[in-house]
Amino acid sequence: MRFLFILLVLLTGFTAKSQQENKFATPWFGMLGFHTNTTEYNSGENTVKAPLTYADCRAVMFLSKGYIEWGLPVATYFLTGLIANGNVQNDIGEVSFLYGKLGGDIIKTEILKIGLGGSIDARGINVDGIVGYGASLESYGTISPMIYAKINLGPFLIAPVFEYNVLSWTNTEKTTRPGFSIGSHVIIPVGKRMGINFNPAFEKGKFKSEQSNMESSNLSFKLGIVRKIGG
Repeated sequence: MRFLFILLVLLTGFTAKSQQENKFATPWFGMLGFHTNTTEYNSGENTVKAPLTYADCRAVMFLSKGYIEWGLPVATYFLTGLIANGNVQNDIGEVSFLYGKLGGDIIKTEILKIGLGGSIDARGINVDGIVGYGASLESYGTISPMIYAKINLGPFLIAPVFEYNVLSWTNTEKTTRPGFSIGSHVIIPVGKRMGINFNPAFEKGKFKSEQSNMESSNLSFKLGIVRKIGG
């Protein structure tokens, strides 16, 4: 019984300490990350799949009072094609021109923090063969409220994020794109200062117009380097 009590005290101290230590940010030398995704478009008459893998430029920061994430993937998307193929990449799929997420912690405990915020995302689309849209649908953007959590499990940090698109627009007149996204950052420390950030996510949306609707779903996975910040 005494052993269990001592073990409980040690574990409590360890998890309390981990809340202070589990703050991570992308270093400047780790802003290029691996990104792969597969988007599926279904218009009811035709289904088109668009798998895509490229390097993207983005950063994430899990701070003591909030969460920040931003990216400029389109720049390194083209750079990926130049390095790999010697020409500008022109694969089918969706690539963000830029995106940003900002949130502040609301509920705070020793091992769990829950926060609220918002996000904005502007994307380009290069997918032919979508009935009712074709090449006319080339870009869209969304603005979303966001809820997230930061869960400290020893030296590990797990941060699920949920977004719901309340405002959306496309380059095609009278067409919107409501939807949602759910994903998570899973940070595994490597050594004392560095870590690897695994970031799977799933998105689902619907392009709505006066003529027809088209559903889209996107399963993505990002991989990047982060550095532990603070004491």
